[in-house]
Amino acid sequence: MLLPAASGQEPVVSDLVEEIVIVGAGSQEEEIRKALRTQVGHPLDANTVRRDQEWLWKRRRVLVEAVRTRVLPSGGLRVAFHVSMAETVQRLVFRGNEEFDRQELLAALGLSEAQVIDVTQMDAVAEDVARKYRREGWFHVEVHPVLETDPQQLVLQIQEGPLVRIGSVDFVGNAGLPSSTPFGIGSSLTGVMDLGDGWLVFPGSVYSEAAVQRDLVALESLYHDFGWLDARVTVESSDFFRSRKDRVALVLRVVEGPLYRVASIRVQADDGQELLYSEQELLTVIGLAPGDPYEASRLAADQSALRRFYGSRGHPAAVFSNGDAVDFFAFCPPDGKPKILTTPDTHEVAVVYGIREGIPMRIRRVLITGNRQTKDAVIRRQIELEPGDLADSDKALRAWRRLIGLGWFRDSQSGQPFVDWRFLQTDRPEWVDLRFEVEEGQTGNLLFGGGINSNFGPFLSINLQKENFDLTRLPSSWGSTLSEILDGRAFTGGGQTLRISAAPGSQFSTYSLRFTEPDLFSDHVNRVSFSMGGSSNFLYLRTHEEVRGGGNIRLGRNFGRHFSVWGGPEFQSTDLRNPDSGAPQVFLDSLGPHTTQGVSFGFTWDTIADPFSPVDGHVLKVGHRRLGGPYGGDWSFHATDVAAQKHIPLGQDSRDRPWVLSLAGRWGQARPHGPLTEIPYPSRYFLGGRGSLRGFDYRGVGPIQNGFSLGGDDVWNATAEFRFPILSSRVRDSIAETEYLRGAVWLDAGALGSLGNFSSPRMAAGFGIRFRMPFMPQLPLSLDFGWPLQDEFGDNHQIMAFSLGEFIR
Repeated sequence: MLLPAASGQEPVVSDLVEEIVIVGAGSQEEEIRKALRTQVGHPLDANTVRRDQEWLWKRRRVLVEAVRTRVLPSGGLRVAFHVSMAETVQRLVFRGNEEFDRQELLAALGLSEAQVIDVTQMDAVAEDVARKYRREGWFHVEVHPVLETDPQQLVLQIQEGPLVRIGSVDFVGNAGLPSSTPFGIGSSLTGVMDLGDGWLVFPGSVYSEAAVQRDLVALESLYHDFGWLDARVTVESSDFFRSRKDRVALVLRVVEGPLYRVASIRVQADDGQELLYSEQELLTVIGLAPGDPYEASRLAADQSALRRFYGSRGHPAAVFSNGDAVDFFAFCPPDGKPKILTTPDTHEVAVVYGIREGIPMRIRRVLITGNRQTKDAVIRRQIELEPGDLADSDKALRAWRRLIGLGWFRDSQSGQPFVDWRFLQTDRPEWVDLRFEVEEGQTGNLLFGGGINSNFGPFLSINLQKENFDLTRLPSSWGSTLSEILDGRAFTGGGQTLRISAAPGSQFSTYSLRFTEPDLFSDHVNRVSFSMGGSSNFLYLRTHEEVRGGGNIRLGRNFGRHFSVWGGPEFQSTDLRNPDSGAPQVFLDSLGPHTTQGVSFGFTWDTIADPFSPVDGHVLKVGHRRLGGPYGGDWSFHATDVAAQKHIPLGQDSRDRPWVLSLAGRWGQARPHGPLTEIPYPSRYFLGGRGSLRGFDYRGVGPIQNGFSLGGDDVWNATAEFRFPILSSRVRDSIAETEYLRGAVWLDAGALGSLGNFSSPRMAAGFGIRFRMPFMPQLPLSLDFGWPLQDEFGDNHQIMAFSLGEFIR
């Protein structure tokens, strides 16, 4: 608006637009005027004028050559747009397009339906469409622009041609890294490529030059990560197969250059001060040493090792905290990576780890959040850190693994296991709070389904499984009992377990009920446990049928978090039926129904956090049973069983996933009492199959007589298994990754005996996978392939052993 002027003075100049003039528009002046955002009565704005220029050119192909302003006598502004008109068409037509519709092609061009096309740009428009096709794999596409006058339109005539895929990928010049590896295990050139030539029924990747360029970058990055810092990868040739235009033979040229080695390694404080721990001590933690090939993954592993070194001494890492934890351990900015100084002349690198050590801290409080139903004490008994303890991130991680291993907590969105932990800063600089955040999932499962097991064949199952059970939390009404159990509103939060299952199968059927209270008197750590249950099993073998039943009551006492003793009465019944002809005498002596009563007791030392993914710790179980005699029953004998496991971490990859050597062994001995001269057939030890001696059939280790496995009074078996991660994921903001798929290479051995005189040992080796399904982690899949290395005549072999579901005996 015009500002009022004093009498006798000129009007005050305003920035308001009073008049707009379009110069050079001809008959399109009115359309252009309507399209402008610059309007009469509004202030003149440079950004709005710039937008008008851009919009007129992009949408109308109107070039604004100049914008001139003049102050009118009234004080307002006259704005003149000087324009020139390009030759345009109003309509764009696509012909011959089958793979992409009109809207997809317009989106690739950045055009809208109402947009005009500059005739001088029609070749560029055609090339943009062709580029879209080639990017999606139609390498032979041809796009021809045709300008039609009646009606006036631009027609893009498209000849798509065949979809081109990769037929083969070969490498020339690669000596340091293999082109491929068996089963894709380990680093290889094809392993980092998006493009591939397919496999069996799977077609090869769609070929495009852009995808090839991405793979070239990935290949060079792989070489750089393994120390070939000067490596270059180029396309040697990309020829079509002789009689086919839809397959490309891709040959890539690799120029590896020299392998760079580590000249020196330093660890220094980012502020130049003296380190709390000597550099010599820190260098012993680092795996990389002078003279070793430079590898980026080993640097990442060394950073993890330094983080664990400080974490176990009460220096929590900044990655385990919320916010800007200035007093926490951290690697120096800007990117938190070690400084790499290269010397091209000698092909060496100097590695400098710059760290901020932070200060040792103690735990002020241990916080539990997110548990609506689960009692605090149930979660806290899995956490060994207490207020006043050092802020040990290793122990916090072990508690995280224990909580994950329970299977109670799950992310509501993804359905994956979810527990997160953090160290939180407090108002006291040397103290932190340790917070565990859980999200309660569905701890009740009514499962209708089945599975298959290499020992016992297929089975159906009806399984009511209630983890984190609470016998004292009753439902609101008996009519809603089942639904409230399954969704966590009733009988939930006490850490108890209730399992009711029925699993009829073709070779083995089982029916069971068990209730467990791990903390009878709410003692938290040094707790008393109680369990009771019973089962009935039916085993249908080629040679005979076995029917077993029984039950037991057990009281246990924990001394600390890892050691417990247990004991209680038990009852057993067995019935051997329908034997084939030629049954051995030891079998015939046990034919028919028999019952025994007795007691069992023992102890367990268990430091393993997550049973599915054990990375460290050990288990020692010793149990003794005394049946018959003063307790009654048809048979009188005693048996002692010892089982042990030891998991040895061999290191971690750059994602902190462990490589583990797992050792396990079992020894068992049974001895008769009173008039009994040998152990009854149902109570003898057998070898072969999953959980015992892979590579051999279930009960497939001799001696075998007329098809009947005789078993033994004594047994031993052992296994060594190297386990490595394959697939894992991180849920939401969780610190550590949850493992879902892992591989294993194993060696099994064992033998049966009588009165301590063992037969020749058997041995087998093989490989396997373990898969935990994200949507149902309590039902894992195990698959093993094994081949006997040492056997005896008459042994029954089995190459593949597998288990789907929790059908374990």
